[in-house]
Amino acid sequence: MINEVVNNGLLPPSPTSSTTPVAAAARPAQTPFTKPSAEQLDQAVSKLNDYIQDVQRNLSFSIDEETGITVVKVIDSATQEVVRQLPPDETLKLAAAIDKQIAAHLVQERA
Repeated sequence: MINEVVNNGLLPPSPTSSTTPVAAAARPAQTPFTKPSAEQLDQAVSKLNDYIQDVQRNLSFSIDEETGITVVKVIDSATQEVVRQLPPDETLKLAAAIDKQIAAHLVQERA
């Protein structure tokens, strides 16, 4: 499942430790990382959520609408409480505030 996400280009290719000519010839050429579309991100998030549910893990993947940052939550299966969130809410709020400040600064510069 995770290999499928990586192979579909939604994550950057991992560097390889081997630099021999034989190993280089055997592996396919790596394409540069391109930013996935919103639809591709939604599909990847959905696939990861389905995979986690299949293996009985209590993880939830989502994308913060305000910042576009990927959010991972660890959820207690008994209480359905969020045990941990990465990045934390405070970090998401800070990122949103910084984005607003940058946007306000750009508007002031243009005026």
